[in-house]
Amino acid sequence: YNAINYNSGVSIGQGASSGTNGVAVGRQAGNGGSGTICIGDSSTGSGTNNIGIGRNSSVTGSGGAQDSIGIGASCATGFGQVICIGSGSAATAANQALLGGASTSITNLFIGKGVSSATPATNVTIQSTAGSGAAVSGSNLILTPGKAGDAATAGGLFKIQTSPAGSGTSLVDALTVAASGAVTMPSP
Repeated sequence: YNAINYNSGVSIGQGASSGTNGVAVGRQAGNGGSGTICIGDSSTGSGTNNIGIGRNSSVTGSGGAQDSIGIGASCATGFGQVICIGSGSAATAANQALLGGASTSITNLFIGKGVSSATPATNVTIQSTAGSGAAVSGSNLILTPGKAGDAATAGGLFKIQTSPAGSGTSLVDALTVAASGAVTMPSP
């Protein structure tokens, strides 16, 4: 292996090269960014304060991308202030967070104490940013189902599911909103 310390950066691995105050670990791992960390075979980075972990991970971007994190093989942040987690995940604009990618389909997200627990949290809150100071409004919270691929196809449904007494561990649709805006609620 090769280990090089250059411009206060550290490079470990055949052909690895780091930028100023950066770290590059792995064969052909490299970054030209300041304070950027790249770990994995052929991982690349640029900009400032980015972190890329995984084979062929890329934490680069136009306009001097900064403060992005990419974890997973072949993930690509491509912009500033992005979080990509999952093999093949790829941002399409700045200020995005992605969980899952082209080769890692994440279809269930659990928040709290895992999938199940004998002592689950009483409440779990998902909250957008609050205003700070007099006459400063909080931010809106918008939940959006998947968009259609073309104008002739409807987008995904928006559903709220519950597990009422008597249903065991099954979930039932408590509210469904179709792409047309039609709302369906079951009879009590």
